[in-house]
Amino acid sequence: MYEVHGVVTGPPPTSEWAPDIDLEYSQQLLPNELHARFKLTFKEPDAMYVADMAAVYSFAEELEIAEEVVIDFAERVAFMTTFPFLRESVATTAARMQRNVPTLGIMRPGDFKIGTPDKDAAQEAPDGASQD
Repeated sequence: MYEVHGVVTGPPPTSEWAPDIDLEYSQQLLPNELHARFKLTFKEPDAMYVADMAAVYSFAEELEIAEEVVIDFAERVAFMTTFPFLRESVATTAARMQRNVPTLGIMRPGDFKIGTPDKDAAQEAPDGASQD
């Protein structure tokens, strides 16, 4: 675990709103370990929560692994291993702060994709707006 915290940013909302959710991925690939790190930032009108943690995978011997294989593993395995802990961390932090506990949806294998500069550029509309 790298970081877990929450901050009250204002009074509880009085109308409908949608949270701002940001999920970041980073990695450290060593000859005998992979650190797959995920940082979840969840912003509501009255609070912000951050959960930043990694799943660490050790190899019995030194390996050279292609970037595409690492990304596929991170999307399919490491994320599915880490996400329940990210969800729990945000919920527990909100409860300890006596705020409404946010509900994060269930993620299924394949729901989370790690963007690359090439992929992100290909998904960008000609006028600079992102396509959904």
